[in-house]
Amino acid sequence: MEINMVFVLPEIFLTVSVLLLMLMDIFTPDRNKNAVFMSLCAAVTVIAMLILLKEPAFKPEFAFNKFFRLDFLAVVSKFLILISTLFTVFLSRKFIEKFELKFKAEYYYTILMAALGGMLL
Repeated sequence: MEINMVFVLPEIFLTVSVLLLMLMDIFTPDRNKNAVFMSLCAAVTVIAMLILLKEPAFKPEFAFNKFFRLDFLAVVSKFLILISTLFTVFLSRKFIEKFELKFKAEYYYTILMAALGGMLL
């Protein structure tokens, strides 16, 4: 059985980051949540893009016994998903500030989980 964890590093990083953001949500005061979680979500997205671009796949690579395939189209589509996630985070800041939402941090890690789901497709 062929297991290559290198090909799923961006997805693993996003998963661990979302779990850490959920834990941070418990201990962060309400007055700082929007700015803190927006900047952390943007940083996580940029780091995931850098991890993704570190390993260019010009020829198809397989992992998990050919269950996971990484090729140029997959890298480009994952990059586009992460770019759109970054734009969504920055453009929705005013919306979050305008409406007094009680659970501000949940919005950001829900966006990251949606990006993770798109990257796994």
